[in-house]
Amino acid sequence: MQQPRAFGNTIGDVLTQRLLLGDDELAAAAPSGRVGAWFDRRMPRLETDASGQRWLAIDYQVVNAPRALTNANLPALTLKGRSGNVWQIAEWPITMGPLTPDNVAAQGDLLAMRPDHEVAALPTALIRRRFDRLAAGLALTLAAWLAWWLWRNRREAIRLPFARAWAEVQRFDRAAVQAEPAAWLSIHRALDATAGHVVTASTLGGLLTSAPHLRALQPQLEAFYQRSSERFFATEPIHASYPLRDLCLALRDAEKRHHGGS
Repeated sequence: MQQPRAFGNTIGDVLTQRLLLGDDELAAAAPSGRVGAWFDRRMPRLETDASGQRWLAIDYQVVNAPRALTNANLPALTLKGRSGNVWQIAEWPITMGPLTPDNVAAQGDLLAMRPDHEVAALPTALIRRRFDRLAAGLALTLAAWLAWWLWRNRREAIRLPFARAWAEVQRFDRAAVQAEPAAWLSIHRALDATAGHVVTASTLGGLLTSAPHLRALQPQLEAFYQRSSERFFATEPIHASYPLRDLCLALRDAEKRHHGGS
C-alpha cells in the first residue's frame, strides 16, 4: 500500500492512494463522489508499473480550505477481489493548511491590502488620426450634400414653372399681391408651361389629366380661373380678397413633390 504525503496540503491538491492488486481483479469499484467535508473521491483507475505489477489508484482532491492548520483523515475503505481477497485500507491522517494566514506581516510586499495597479495608458495616436480622417470625410460628405441640395433647389427654382411663379409672387407684398396683374400672369404662365399649351377654364380638365399631381387642387384652380376672368374682364373692379399667394405656394409644393423634392 502506498499512501500520499501527509503534510503541506491545501485546497485543490490531489492525494493518491495506491493498492497493489497483483493478478486479482476487483469485484466492485470503489464509489466515487464527495467524502466528508474535505475530500472528493474520483473514479479509481488501474495503473501498471515498470515491472508489470498492477495497482489500483484512488485519488482524493481537497475541496475546502481551513482557516488554520487542520488535521483530517483520508477515509477507511474495504475492497473485495474476485478471488475472495479483501483489502482493508485504514484511515490515513494528513494536515491541511489555509490559503493565506489570518494575519499578515505587514512588511515588504506582505500587506493586508495591496495598492491599485497602475494601468498604462493605451496608445491613442493612431485612433485619433483615424478619427480625424473619418471626421474630415464626414464633413466633406455633408458639405457636398449641402452644396448639391442648394444647387438642386436653385436649379428647380429656375427650371420648374410653379417654382418660377412662386419666386415672382414672393416679390410682391403679401397683402397686395392679389392686386398685382403680374402675379396673376405668373400663375397663368406656369399653368400653360405645365400643360404645354394655353390653359383656360374650359381646358383645365386636360391639364389635370396630363398633370395628375395637380388634381387635388382642382377646386382651387377652378376658382382661380373664375376669379381671373372676373378680374381681367369685369366691368367693375373686384375688391373681394383672394388667396392668390396660398394657391401659388400649394401649386409649387405639389410640383416639388412630383419631381422628388422634399
